[in-house]
Amino acid sequence: MADDESRSREVEKSGSRFSSTADASPPASGNGLRVDGHTFWRARTASSAIELTTATGIEVDPERCRWTVSTPESRGAGEPVESRSREVYRFMAGVLGSMQRSTHRATVRPAPKPVPKAAPAIPPTAPVPCPLCRGEAWPDCELCDGAGVVTQRQASEWLDERG
Repeated sequence: MADDESRSREVEKSGSRFSSTADASPPASGNGLRVDGHTFWRARTASSAIELTTATGIEVDPERCRWTVSTPESRGAGEPVESRSREVYRFMAGVLGSMQRSTHRATVRPAPKPVPKAAPAIPPTAPVPCPLCRGEAWPDCELCDGAGVVTQRQASEWLDERG
């Protein structure tokens, strides 16, 4: 913990560049929130519009708020903007809460797909068309003896022997 405090003091004093929150350790307090992602911007002037893409790292915990912005290709190297103000903490916590709520509302939830019901099982003693003569009642059929029907059990056994 003392090492984290001395490292953050060095950052405040030197103002040097260091890795964004993507490579940083989690907040020391354990109850912070870190968001890493890309932001797409459109800056408009009276005569033109410019589209910008930035990699964004936001880290909010009760001790500090840090927002690091860099180019997407820089792999996390950026200059952080950091504050220890309680007002900034409340503001950033509200911003992140709004981002989470918006994302949650925009999430596409799949609708359940209908599942076809399996065919009901035929009882073993139910009469079914003879699989040998196909229910045509051949007088010389070996399976149904010319009746054209057999039980489900007989038809299943005959099909298993043949298959």
